[in-house]
Amino acid sequence: MSEFQGRWKLVSSERFDDYMKVIGVGRLARLAARNSPVTLNISVDVDRVVVRSSSVFKDYTLQFVIGKEFEEVTIDGRRLLTTFFFEQGHLIQQQAAIEEKDVNSRITRWIHEGLLYTELQAGDVKALRIFKRLH
Repeated sequence: MSEFQGRWKLVSSERFDDYMKVIGVGRLARLAARNSPVTLNISVDVDRVVVRSSSVFKDYTLQFVIGKEFEEVTIDGRRLLTTFFFEQGHLIQQQAAIEEKDVNSRITRWIHEGLLYTELQAGDVKALRIFKRLH
């Protein structure tokens, strides 16, 4: 898990708008999120992880313990039952809908050649966001 620690800046994004549509994010919020530079600050203390996301659109902090389900209120206000687990170098975030109108989602993060890859999947739609470590 320690390889995820640090500050990361978004450098590439593919199909993120499509993903946001599927999970129910409105048009104006999608526009703001799509055009806003994002910086992540990830800290790890044994099995407790804190991810702080900063952007012009909105700041968001997510704290969790690996393997322990919790109720997450997402940056766009959805309530989900979320569990993080670590599998073969991948940090996986499983989001289960609480309300009927919401959609299940899976977010997989991994490090490759110094970059943080984030694959977001809801239904048949997959998006990919790539972050570069800031020094």
